[in-house]
Amino acid sequence: MGTNKQLGYPIKEKLAAVDLIERIGLTAAVEKLGHPHGTVHGWWVGRAKLRVNEGNKFDKTTKGQGRKESFPFTSALLTYMKDVRRDEEFLTTSGMIAFIQENYPDWIEAIAENKKSAESCRRALERLLQRTADRYYL
Repeated sequence: MGTNKQLGYPIKEKLAAVDLIERIGLTAAVEKLGHPHGTVHGWWVGRAKLRVNEGNKFDKTTKGQGRKESFPFTSALLTYMKDVRRDEEFLTTSGMIAFIQENYPDWIEAIAENKKSAESCRRALERLLQRTADRYYL
């Protein structure tokens, strides 16, 4: 039976490996550490990000991998969505679009300029809002 593959290494161990690479070179460090060459090389390539990380050194990632928000008023939209749920009403995409049209008409106009038609703009906005609701489990 084969050996189990480790799923991740703590940042502390990655930083120690980078320091070792600087002292003795990549090939020698790979042999000394016993980790796959590609893994150690990846740490070497990403050493700048590892060094500026101010988080817990026992985490396995440097965090910050999330998708950037698609619109500037996410917190206001989430508050609206939670308020609708709190009032035990149905949260619909149409309701969210009405909220945006009422409070952020300039943003909707800017989005509509890049679309072929009003229908394609509405469909794109509906998909965006549905993904947002899924992302925040609403």
